[in-house]
Amino acid sequence: MRIGIYLPTIIPGVGARDARRWARRAEELGFATVAVTDRGADEPFEPLASAYTALAVTRRIGVFGDVTFSPTWTAELSALHTASLDRAGGGRYTAGVTFADPLAIVDGLDATDSYWMADAQLAELHRADRSTGVVPAAGPPPLVIGGRGGIVAELVARHADGWLMRAGSPEAFATELTPVRDAWATAGRVGRPVATAAFGFALGDLAASAAEVLHDRLRATQGAEVAAAVVAGSAADEAAVRERVAAFAAAGADQVLAVPSTPDITELDRLAAVLPRLVHA
Repeated sequence: MRIGIYLPTIIPGVGARDARRWARRAEELGFATVAVTDRGADEPFEPLASAYTALAVTRRIGVFGDVTFSPTWTAELSALHTASLDRAGGGRYTAGVTFADPLAIVDGLDATDSYWMADAQLAELHRADRSTGVVPAAGPPPLVIGGRGGIVAELVARHADGWLMRAGSPEAFATELTPVRDAWATAGRVGRPVATAAFGFALGDLAASAAEVLHDRLRATQGAEVAAAVVAGSAADEAAVRERVAAFAAAGADQVLAVPSTPDITELDRLAAVLPRLVHA
């Protein structure tokens, strides 16, 4: 199982310099992936710009772009960015599209309309991927779809290479992975979707208080249900981190992404020390 880290770009005051430092240090410590996202942020921080930054300052580590789907999402532009990021990173980039809500993906649309809108956009993304002029011969970069519920499971089966569960508990991960795998098998896909879990963590002396602040931000930006799920899955000490990672592995995770609660870069070293075999594998 691979271990990765989200860059702390959803934390107030974090800028491009911090993103560069975290990406470089994560690669030095042996993490498999750095992830960038716009989820949970109430200040503008373009995730694809962060992805370009991470690729520019690293040579080996994978970079995952976790971008929230919205009505303004354009398949052609996304395909161009994805192909360009893949070329810039020499094949190290994985594209991600996350749906914030399983029942009403887009405000004002019911579940059925939301599904067909997303389905059409993702189908267009596949077509656009092949018309950008910068796609390598091996094909477009991997696509991961994040979210929960039957709608997301069907979209993963139809269009993606893998699935991401937003930060939560191993129990929730196991429950939500089942319909994803079922939809994959029903669609006649070979093998199984790559499954990625995420959990919040806090290890330093001030990390616990920073985690409370971050959870308050998530409650304000994504709602009480999401914040509660993040809290339920978070680890506040070394033993809890080991327990979470082992439980995610037992639940079927191929990769686990740790979500920091503080921009203190020494958290990376602490996490690597807690999981030395996995981080340096």
